[in-house]
Amino acid sequence: MLDVCRGVRPPFDPSRVVAEFAKLLKAYRCHSVTGDRHAGEWVREQFSKVGIDYRHSEMSKSELYLEALPLFTTGAVDLLDYQPLTTELMQLERRTARSGRDSVDHPSQGHDDHANSCCGCLALLSSAASQRIILVELEGY
Repeated sequence: MLDVCRGVRPPFDPSRVVAEFAKLLKAYRCHSVTGDRHAGEWVREQFSKVGIDYRHSEMSKSELYLEALPLFTTGAVDLLDYQPLTTELMQLERRTARSGRDSVDHPSQGHDDHANSCCGCLALLSSAASQRIILVELEGY
């Protein structure tokens, strides 16, 4: 079940956003999140300060998108009615390299923060016994 999808547009104070999202996470009794390695250890340290365990994703965003794709094509997913998420998912582009390996990314000048979080959540749900995951994305950070 996907309960929440939020983003924060710059300019913002990243420490305040982490504190705000930590409060939301705790309201859902979530004490850990999974995210990318953007900004190195800073994000992990900031979440740790507010009592949230931040884990780095083992999959790249392309892998997350490709892992989530069958969930969309089989109708196993009902998305939140949230326009930024819908727009980003619709704008994703899939490319196949000469090696045959697929990659998925946003178009030039595009964004995929919400889509990345959503597909990360779906990939985690499809591969783990998790019941509830909150999406947290520091957009543009």
